[in-house]
Amino acid sequence: MNFWVLSPNAQNDGKAPYWLKRTKDEGKVFIGYGEDKKHGNTFANSIVEGDCIIVAHGSGDKRKLYYAGLVISDRQYDDDDEIFFRKFDLLVDENDFAANKIVIDSNNAWGVSSNPGTIYQLKEATPADKVVMDKLTQLFNIKIMAKSVQQKIDILRFKKQIILQGPPGTGKTRLAKIIAEELIKPVTITEQDIDFWIKPGLVIDSIQKVTKYTIDTVAADTIKAQSNIANSPILANKLNVVKAYEKKLWKEVLSDGNTSYLAAISNYIYENIGQEQYKLIQFHPAYSYEDFVRGISAKVKGNNVEYKTENRTIGKFAELALNNFIDSRKDVQQINKEKWIESKLEEFAESIETSLGSNPKFPLKNNIYITGVDEDAFRYKGRNFILQIQLCHVHLSRCS
Repeated sequence: MNFWVLSPNAQNDGKAPYWLKRTKDEGKVFIGYGEDKKHGNTFANSIVEGDCIIVAHGSGDKRKLYYAGLVISDRQYDDDDEIFFRKFDLLVDENDFAANKIVIDSNNAWGVSSNPGTIYQLKEATPADKVVMDKLTQLFNIKIMAKSVQQKIDILRFKKQIILQGPPGTGKTRLAKIIAEELIKPVTITEQDIDFWIKPGLVIDSIQKVTKYTIDTVAADTIKAQSNIANSPILANKLNVVKAYEKKLWKEVLSDGNTSYLAAISNYIYENIGQEQYKLIQFHPAYSYEDFVRGISAKVKGNNVEYKTENRTIGKFAELALNNFIDSRKDVQQINKEKWIESKLEEFAESIETSLGSNPKFPLKNNIYITGVDEDAFRYKGRNFILQIQLCHVHLSRCS
């Protein structure tokens, strides 16, 4: 892929705003020269489909970048305006150039000229050109993937089903996961979400997997962390984390340490929030109601076999949806408390199981002892009890 810089002042008539509007609205780039002129010949014959065209105006250090995209047609002629054009897939706009700190100035000029003309090619051997080319390549990959995903989401919302077809290793499963995440992930987060997911001691990798950020403190407005490659701590304002999440900063070309830190935090929250709300399933002829909705499981407990009805994939989803609805009516402190209690119950259950390995009875008090641990309950019995009784974890949680 070659990279070309093209002036929007297509006919040297001072009507650049008109041509820029047409570029944005129609996905076309224009030039007033025919093949009999050097620039016209370049536009017609040197540029090929798949090349990048950057629409930029000005000269020297005063060049303004407007759009960039990939050429998708041969040269054509507009009879109304008597001008040549090529269609291109517009992927990058002014905001993207600014956000990713992509600039073209006198360092990028073709040869030694500060004003190389209507159209010129960036050169990989020129360091400043190479920076622009690398950043745009990364950005194009991100934008193309986003467009592909959005196209399939639009189809899915219209049709309610979609089949991704292709040979093994072409990314069907990965794309399905990305589509599911785009459909269910919240478009924004709150500071309460940040407090829920980001805790002191948490270690978060940078997007490039080069830097590790260890969270030091989570204050009312800021998150302080220590980087494994820097001596001084890094601070992130929570409002900036929210903004980074909303714009999916981790998908952009990151240019400095603080931006990378914001991207890492927001991406960590994005990756974890709602991760239990989708599941990849491989359907096959033997996949039945008992596999998908609700079925009976047999488990060995000592010398006995126990049969228990359990939710399967869709049943678990329904249960999770109900719990999410209930949690949505609670405040963060209440949810955190319940999570803490749940973790302590799991630790307690593990210690009981370890103890029962050497002694069939775990004494409590008042002649009551635990005889077994189920997935979500303790089995207990009193000295004068005829039957064993189950005490579910949820009941213990409510007692706390």
